[in-house]
Order: sequence, then C-alpha cells, then structure tokens
Amino acid sequence: MTRVPTNASTIASQIASIVGDTTFNSSGWRQLFSSDFRDRFGIFHPDNPVKDGARGNVTSSNARRTSIFHSGFTRTTGSDIVWLELDGTFVGIRSIRGKAPVTGTNVVYDSANAGQLAGLVMELGAVEEYADLAAFPSAILSSTSLDLDGRDNATPRISYTALNGDVIDVTFSTSGQWVEPDFDWNYGVTEQRVGFNTTDWIQPTWPTGEGHGRTPVRRCSGKVAK
Repeated sequence: MTRVPTNASTIASQIASIVGDTTFNSSGWRQLFSSDFRDRFGIFHPDNPVKDGARGNVTSSNARRTSIFHSGFTRTTGSDIVWLELDGTFVGIRSIRGKAPVTGTNVVYDSANAGQLAGLVMELGAVEEYADLAAFPSAILSSTSLDLDGRDNATPRISYTALNGDVIDVTFSTSGQWVEPDFDWNYGVTEQRVGFNTTDWIQPTWPTGEGHGRTPVRRCSGKVAK
C-alpha cells in the first residue's frame, strides 16, 4: 500500500535540501559522502539513488501507485478482483479502493489521490489445491473478506480475513521518522575501515512529522508482525 501525503511537495523540498545536488560545491549528503569515500579509498564513487527499474524516477503520479509487474500473467477479471495464474500458482488481487485494480501490459496496479490510501491485497493458492482457476475464485469469494471501513480514517486501517482464517490487520501511520539503513554511503569517516556501525559514521538528520517516515503496524490474528 502507499499514501502520498497532501504536503508531498514540501516534504520533497526538505529532503532535496538535505540530499544536496549533483555539483560538489555544497554540503549536502551527496557531496559529503563522495568526499569522504574518496578520502577512504582514493577513488571517486558517485551516489546511486534508488529508482524503479520499470518506471524510472519517482514522480507525483506514479508514486500514488502500488503495482505488480510480471510478463507471464494469465489474467482474467470478475467480481472486482483480478485473477492470475503464474508458474503453478493462482493469485487473487483486490484493490483497497473498493473497485477492480487497474490492469495494463504485464501490470496490475491501484492508485489514489494525495491523502488517500491505495494498495493491493493478494491471496495465493497452489494449483494442486484447486481443480482449476474457477475453483480458486469460488473459494476466495466465499471464504475471505476485506474490511475497508477504516480506510479513510485520519489513521487509515485495513483488515483482511484470509482463506486460512488469519485476520491480517494493517494500521497505516500518517506521520513518523525516517529509518535509514546504515551502510558505506554514510560520511564522517575518512580512513579505510571494515564495518560501519560506530558512532562516527554519520547519516543526515532526516525530518520527522506528518508525511515523513510512515511505518505501518501489521498484525496477523492479533499478533504484531515484524
């Protein structure tokens, strides 16, 4: 699931000012990392921002999408659920917007306006467990349920009862603090070193608050999932 906050442009500006630009005459994260890496190893190493391999740079439009890509889908639709068969597995995909997910060439996705929650709920079944692809939808429609009553709350909440009886409950935080992996793209260390878990490896001080660092709380049959 994903939720683009209504103040996304402000958040993007905050992050951009911390990350810095591609020139090397300022004190952004990119510049500090590059300078310290060169001091540690004697070579230049550019940062490599994470991108979506299928869609390129994140934009305000495709950031609102939750997508599944695969070129081998056998796909049918019905009852606002997309049914797939792939490599010996049946898949039923629902949108949490209460309508059928959008399908395109090798893609199934859901989207929503800024401030709204978008996402996909998937249930999988092995082909050995069902007579055919028609039997799997029958089981899904009769034995599962998707509760969207809390979807548009101030703190959105989604609940799904799965085929095996598990109740999967997700509460989506709308504010929080960024959590970054600690790895060799930090700065602050200028000599070669094995390991990077000491306090002198520095990450930027990321902003917190509404729209930042949103980590959902997930429960399965009442137990918090890690």
